[in-house]
Amino acid sequence: AKKYDLIAHIQTDSLINMADFSSAEKLFAQITALKKLLNSNGKLILQTYNWENPAIEISAHGDYPTFFQTESNQRKLLNYPPFGLLVKLTLKGKSEAKVKIEAETLFSQLTTKLPNYPTIQLLGPYQSIFWQKNPSYHIILKYNLESYNLESRNKAIEKIASLLEKGSKKYQIEVEPEGIQ
Repeated sequence: AKKYDLIAHIQTDSLINMADFSSAEKLFAQITALKKLLNSNGKLILQTYNWENPAIEISAHGDYPTFFQTESNQRKLLNYPPFGLLVKLTLKGKSEAKVKIEAETLFSQLTTKLPNYPTIQLLGPYQSIFWQKNPSYHIILKYNLESYNLESRNKAIEKIASLLEKGSKKYQIEVEPEGIQ
């Protein structure tokens, strides 16, 4: 494999500033992959306005144990995977105004059911940043898991499924989405 003396990661901030719980992980992976392309005396330049950001700083140093601990603590605090199960509901349509109203209506309907489900939290509705042809809105359901194993995951999926309309064509359901956008 070819090795390089100089590699630049342009606009590092654009990745770390994405509204996605896995953005720091993606940044760490990108920087690690770029470092593998360097000669032993090669240099990696990170273009950033926020060089004191912990994720950028830890990634630049390649300190995986610190990165893992920091990321784990943050995810636990916010009930993100693996400490919580995420389910993303996506509503799409041709009219942005109509999709927005449908998303707000669904969010309200789900909110009225939540007192019976204290381990579930709702986020949204919010418009997708990356819609192409048709506008889309998302709602995230977060289920706080006491431990991440198959049994507790399936129990969480069953509880969330009981909140949703069976066979509904109004929205797409994605269990454990790769990201929240």
